[in-house]
Amino acid sequence: MKIGVFATFMSPLATPQMIRDFGRRAEGIGLESIWMGEHVTLFDKNTYGYPGSKDGRIPVPPGGGILDVVATFGFLAAATSNLRFGTGVALVPQRNPIYTAKEVCTLDWLSEGRFDFGIGVGWNKEEVEACGYNFQYRGARCDEFLEVMRKLWTEPVVDFVGKWIKLETCRLDPKPIQKPHVPIIVGGYADAAIRRAVRFGAGWYGFNRPGGHQGDGGPP
Repeated sequence: MKIGVFATFMSPLATPQMIRDFGRRAEGIGLESIWMGEHVTLFDKNTYGYPGSKDGRIPVPPGGGILDVVATFGFLAAATSNLRFGTGVALVPQRNPIYTAKEVCTLDWLSEGRFDFGIGVGWNKEEVEACGYNFQYRGARCDEFLEVMRKLWTEPVVDFVGKWIKLETCRLDPKPIQKPHVPIIVGGYADAAIRRAVRFGAGWYGFNRPGGHQGDGGPP
């Protein structure tokens, strides 16, 4: 059995020394992986409540915020040797898919194949809109972005025409260490999320459910 932990690294508590010690201790006791959620910005008022707490609010220390997953996992990869890292979850529909594909490749390259790409569509309407996207179409946008990223990770030259993305003779290197690409672990409970897991996923990411990874999949 492989056992991982979900770590919510938040400022001001998550100092560089604390994160470094956490990673090394986790590896030292034989844990397989560390998973980390993602929120780039927080709001005092939300249309929909956070599904991971009874009051619908993300428990963040006063004046604090959630650290960036890419920077944090890069930092942890340099401080460890065997520990795996996974996003739980990366909010794909509010990200730029080209930059995200590059970040995932780079993390996998620098960690020598120790990265798992947990993804979800997100629940925070205000956050999605702050990133410049429409909340209503986040599920369809997520599917298109994942399709584009898989092509960028596996094909030497990519041509793609979709609703949101158009690429012509596009190259993205380095390719991921893991083949055919970094594992995609899909979060969410609705029918669309299950279909997304079947289509794209190497696994399913659950939240407060027995038998699944713990994380913030959000509704599709």
